[in-house]
Amino acid sequence: MRVACSLAILLAPLRAARADDSEPPIRLVTFGDPLPLETLRAELMRELHRSVRIAKGADEATGSDGDTSEATLTITWHPEERELAVAFDEPGRGTVSRIVVSSGEAEETARVAALLASSLIRNEVEAMLGKRRDATPPSSPPPTEAPPAPPPLAEPSLPAPEPIASPAERNQGLHPLVWGASEAYVNAGLKLASSHVYVALALHYLRLKGTYVGENVPYMKLPGGNYIGVGGFVGVRISGPSGFSADIDAGVAFYPAMDSSSPETVGQARVRLLGVGEIAEHFRLFAGVAAVETIRGLSEQGRTAISATPMPEVLGGIEF
Repeated sequence: MRVACSLAILLAPLRAARADDSEPPIRLVTFGDPLPLETLRAELMRELHRSVRIAKGADEATGSDGDTSEATLTITWHPEERELAVAFDEPGRGTVSRIVVSSGEAEETARVAALLASSLIRNEVEAMLGKRRDATPPSSPPPTEAPPAPPPLAEPSLPAPEPIASPAERNQGLHPLVWGASEAYVNAGLKLASSHVYVALALHYLRLKGTYVGENVPYMKLPGGNYIGVGGFVGVRISGPSGFSADIDAGVAFYPAMDSSSPETVGQARVRLLGVGEIAEHFRLFAGVAAVETIRGLSEQGRTAISATPMPEVLGGIEF
C-alpha cells in the first residue's frame, strides 16, 4: 500500500500526458496467483494511454509462438511471499524489471502493478533514482527471506533443588538430648555442636544405695538417697559412612546435699564412648558404655566419710 501511494504521488503530473496513438499494443502476460485481468488491463490503459492485449493460450503467454515484434509486459504475483515482479520487454529497448513487496488483495495489487508498469515503460523510475536502464533479460525473482521463526516457548522454570547437607553439616547447632543409664537413671540435656566438636549441659537423676565407710569403728554409714544434679561434657564426633558416627567425650556431674533424704554430697566423673546412627534429619539414636567414678562425702558429728567407687555404665538415648 505504501508503494502504491508513493508511485501515485510521483506519477500524478504525468497521467495527463498522452502517448502516440500510433504505438503498437502491449501484450500482457501474468504468472503466479491470478489477478483480475480486466481490472489490470483497464488500469494499464488508463495509465499508459496505450492499447493492452491479454495474451491468450500457453504458447503466446510463454513466448513460444515465435512472435517477437510486440512489446511484452510480464507481471508475476506471489502473495504468500508478498512479492510482486513486473518486467517490460520491447524490441530495440531491452528489458527493464522491478520487484516490490505487495501485501494487499488482488484488486489493490492490480492497481499497484499498473502504476509500476507505467513507470517502467516511461523510464520514469530510472530517471528519478538516477539509475541506468536495465538492459538485461528478465530474471526469475530472487527468493525472499523466510519470515523469522517465532521464538521457542520458554519452559516453565522449576526451583533448583535444595542442596543436601552432609552429616557433618547436620551435626552443627543446638540438639536436645535424652538418655537413660545404669548409674544415672534419667538424663536430659542440650548439646551445642560444630562439625566435629561439641559441648553439652545436662540434668541427672541419681539413686544411691546406703553403704558403710571408714577405717575406724564404728563405721560411718552413707545413707544414700535420690539426687538431682547438673553436669557437662566436652567431646568430639568422628563421622562415618551412611550417617553413622562415633562420639568420645568426658564430663563431670555434681549432686548437692539437699535435705535429710539426700544428705550426701556426690560427684561423678565419666568418660563415654558412643555409637551414633542417624535415622532421619534431626533424629539420631545413640548407645554406648562409660567408665564412671562416683565420689560420695558426708560430714556429721565432727566426722567425715568419703567414698570413691569406679563403676561401668551402659547408656542409650535420642539426639534431636
